[in-house]
Amino acid sequence: MQLDGIQIDDDLEWADEFEWSPRQAATSRSITGTLIVEPSAALDKGRPITLTAANDRAWHDRATVEALRAKTDQTTPMTLELWDGRTMAVGWRWEDTPLDATELWPGAGYFVITLRLRTV
Repeated sequence: MQLDGIQIDDDLEWADEFEWSPRQAATSRSITGTLIVEPSAALDKGRPITLTAANDRAWHDRATVEALRAKTDQTTPMTLELWDGRTMAVGWRWEDTPLDATELWPGAGYFVITLRLRTV
């Protein structure tokens, strides 16, 4: 996989791939308790992409983590190439922590990462 030209491990999993719907509706209740459903709207952007892995796989070295960290300030769309050949334009989810990197153990030089992106 690659994020804007940075090689990332193919063992990262898209954790929330099926937790998103391309349609959204607003609901409320009337004063009598009746459910009011506003017409659904099609969503074409904003799908969350959380790439993560367990501690036993998908380790990244410090240079890769630093390259990804430098990208977290980028406001222009990036290209994400997934392990299965899909390509999409993405941006960071700044309302969440866009990048988590936890060193496996002090001085190891390898990190477990989580990337929080969205389609743009």
